[in-house]
Amino acid sequence: MTRRPSILAVVALTAAIAGVAPLARAGFEVGETSGRKTAVRFTYRPDRAVKTVHLAGSFNGWSKSKHRLADANGDGVWETTIELERGRWLYKFVIDGKDWVADAGNPERTEDGFGAWNSVALVGDEGALVPDAKRGDGLVARTAVVHDPTDRWFRIRWKEDRAIVRLRARPNDLEAVTVVAGEERVAAHRLLKLGGGEWWEALLQPRPGRALRYHFEVRDGDATLWVDRKGVREDAPRDGTRLTLPPRGRRSGGEDQVAAIERFETPEWAADAVFYQIFPERFKNGDPENDPETAVPWGSRKPHHDTFYGGDLDGVRQELDYLRGLGVNAIYFNPVFLAESNHKYDTGDYMEVDPAFGTNETLKKLVTEAHERGIRVILDGVFNHTGDEFWAFEDIKKRERKSKYLDWYFVRDFPIVVKKDPGYDCWWGYGDLPKLNTDNAAVREHLLDVATHWIEEADVDGWRLDVPNEVPHDFWIEFRRRVKKARPDALIVGEIWEDASAWLGGDQFDSVMNYVVRGAILDFAINGSGSPARYDARLAEQRLRYPPQATYAMFNLLGSHDTERVLTLAGGDRTRARLALGLLYGYVGSPVVYYGDEVSMEGGKDPDCRRCFPWDEAKQDLVTRDLVTKLAAIRAERRALRRGWCRTVHVGSDGQGTWAQLREEPGRSEEAVLVVANARPSERTVRIPMAEIGGAFASAADVIELVGLAGASAVVEGEELVVTLPARGFAYVATR
Repeated sequence: MTRRPSILAVVALTAAIAGVAPLARAGFEVGETSGRKTAVRFTYRPDRAVKTVHLAGSFNGWSKSKHRLADANGDGVWETTIELERGRWLYKFVIDGKDWVADAGNPERTEDGFGAWNSVALVGDEGALVPDAKRGDGLVARTAVVHDPTDRWFRIRWKEDRAIVRLRARPNDLEAVTVVAGEERVAAHRLLKLGGGEWWEALLQPRPGRALRYHFEVRDGDATLWVDRKGVREDAPRDGTRLTLPPRGRRSGGEDQVAAIERFETPEWAADAVFYQIFPERFKNGDPENDPETAVPWGSRKPHHDTFYGGDLDGVRQELDYLRGLGVNAIYFNPVFLAESNHKYDTGDYMEVDPAFGTNETLKKLVTEAHERGIRVILDGVFNHTGDEFWAFEDIKKRERKSKYLDWYFVRDFPIVVKKDPGYDCWWGYGDLPKLNTDNAAVREHLLDVATHWIEEADVDGWRLDVPNEVPHDFWIEFRRRVKKARPDALIVGEIWEDASAWLGGDQFDSVMNYVVRGAILDFAINGSGSPARYDARLAEQRLRYPPQATYAMFNLLGSHDTERVLTLAGGDRTRARLALGLLYGYVGSPVVYYGDEVSMEGGKDPDCRRCFPWDEAKQDLVTRDLVTKLAAIRAERRALRRGWCRTVHVGSDGQGTWAQLREEPGRSEEAVLVVANARPSERTVRIPMAEIGGAFASAADVIELVGLAGASAVVEGEELVVTLPARGFAYVATR
């Protein structure tokens, strides 16, 4: 979604905020609502002739055909009205079915992952852009203090008998928030400001099999208020009015029970995974006998879109011990099925491994040997489109309107001519990638059979799904049901570049490729364009939007087959790239290494990022390879880096360029790990009050530098933990 024509767009959004006076600002108007949904009117005024205008966004799966605007009265203003629940929604206008344009009249926007912008519609309470209050004045905006565990923005979500509870208040209005849970008092921490509110978060650990009763205590100056199931009150709650968290896996009745607790389960192994992404044609040539006729010598030249080198599955199998040595315990393969191209996103047959990669038996053998080493394997599922040589499309080319597969695609014109923007729907106008009609029952059944076939036949551990935002949500709902029935712990990862909330509600994906966090890390560590505060807010915002189950399973990456290599983005500066790796491995979710990044491979935009792996160690960066190995080892050793939640304990100024986050679990503070980073080109010292990090680092004898760059140190001085970091350095600090 990067093409932006010179068209002006204006949006008028009608929304409502309960108990808040109507507000107005550019491109956004607040009006009335009914029930839980708000009528939102989008308008668009082009400055040239257009044929069609559609609205695409996170509320409709980014469909460019579902919501059409119309100029009913001929005044040049195109409009549509849709109902949206309270929340933060991303959108763009789609002009004439191909040009995606952000809303120039709406100042709220966010990066779309393609170098451009998505517009942001804040609906309901999310649009309450109230001015900041003043901490400590004893005045609390009671109507802005909200905890609603049944709402998608406030609900409680489970992970390993833990619950995250959140409360929102007016910005800068509260000095402290405490969750009183049973006999325990748990301090909540300020998470971030978002949508006109300030979010507070606490991590609880209910007793297994027991309901947990809790309420909030909020304080500002000499004012103390309490929040229970009846709302904000001036006296402490009694048991009968406290909020109730039923035991995990049990749904309790009654209005005093939380009726919409998230029971979304993601595979436990994903939280422990260290992924390695392999583009099979470029990792290693293990069997020269299956090389394509046009294959050139390994690494003899930079890749072009039609270059073949002979990489295959046997090459991967031969290097499984190398991968295990890096600490890798999961592999994501780009497509391996029959296709004409080197990238294999133009599937010819989903049931057959491409002969240039081996056979179906080769894949089975590879998975078996990977499992013997404790390495999981997930495959790339390209279910939005096929290649133009897919057997069903071939039949249509031959039989035209008489083909029994005609409704498998969206064909308008005959004869079929494979070209740019042909007479049938295809992915981004590429004629060799015709789009499948997943509304067709036969198409669905075939794709669902494919999904379960490779789990049952080859014992694969899940799927990464290509461009799933272009496939209807109801398909993915059924996809999840079938896949989880075949293998309950199968991992389902979607390729979503922006806010993926619509796919992470528990009925579709377990995880997504975390391009949003990638952008935050690159801006902070590589580009120098992200302040510590902005970096922290971007991470916190995504944690707020996704269920923790999905966050623990998030597919966190720095680069992929679709992006420039991280070292290339860093201008060849390996120190910057290593800092990015330190942040990646230290964050919640599964770190993913794109093949070759561990030895500092370079590469520009596709296809240059798909170079051949340099197996000659003389051409490898062994320092970075050793660092990646150490990062994986310490992550495996320290449970807090895999299962701990995140709490930011230091955000330096822009000039200081420092940031620190504690990874900890309730009841395991002695096992906490502190991740500290310095994004500036000179040494920095970070001082963190001991009170801020709890009892994990009680004395100098307890502190040990686990992983970091040369020159890093950590000591306790009085009431502070003092961490010194070299230029663009990082360290993991933990107790012995």
